[in-house]
Amino acid sequence: MDKVIKGGQVAVIISCEYGSGWYSWHGIERFLYDPKIVEVLEDENIPAFAAWELIKSYVNSLYPEEIISGEDRLAVVWIPIGAKFRVAEYDGKEHIVLQSEEKWITA
Repeated sequence: MDKVIKGGQVAVIISCEYGSGWYSWHGIERFLYDPKIVEVLEDENIPAFAAWELIKSYVNSLYPEEIISGEDRLAVVWIPIGAKFRVAEYDGKEHIVLQSEEKWITA
């Protein structure tokens, strides 16, 4: 799976606002890291509404049956290479939880 890596960090795409989730709604791991989507989101010359249209068109070309959401609420977060994480979500707003930051209790 292709990933964008800079300075020992991996780009991960999430929905950063309330509404509809990104990964939490479609569950397609490829789209957590997709370099083409990262490129669009990181390009400061593309307005958010135009970025969303490009992303939607790209995703639909790969998965025509998949209904995706996120609109202009997508963001790229950077996590260390090899870090174990999960995407947590509340009302569509997602955030990254690193395994190293969670406290586990043993029964």
